[in-house]
Amino acid sequence: MLRVIRRNPDGIGTILNMFGDFVNNSLSEEIKSENQDFCAMPLDLTETEKDYRVVANLPGIKKEDVKISLEKAQLIIEAENKNNVEDEKAVYHHKERFCGKYQRVIYLPENVNVDNIKAKMENGLLELIIPKEEIKPQKLINIE
Repeated sequence: MLRVIRRNPDGIGTILNMFGDFVNNSLSEEIKSENQDFCAMPLDLTETEKDYRVVANLPGIKKEDVKISLEKAQLIIEAENKNNVEDEKAVYHHKERFCGKYQRVIYLPENVNVDNIKAKMENGLLELIIPKEEIKPQKLINIE
């Protein structure tokens, strides 16, 4: 089962179990609190017989500004929106568009083939296909 965590700079995160009953609706929108230098991009996590799929909304972001990395069992998606530059001379009465960094961390289960993860980006949607593989049975070692 995939798990998503929103990483905070102080190391405390909110974990959600994507297939559980708990759904944090606030994660369906861009999230940024005062103690973070990034926003959590909205994403969908699905599972089929063959793979897990992640689809993230990254409108207006070029694929060159997206970084996907693996760290142990964590898939880290980072992106930066450089398009919405604020006008420092203007007085904003209301501002919803986010300009800055996005980040999401997805904890991968044991049954994934990390060597064959595929990613594509089209029309502001980042899609990751994470193939499943058989979990190898535990090998027992005989004691002589």
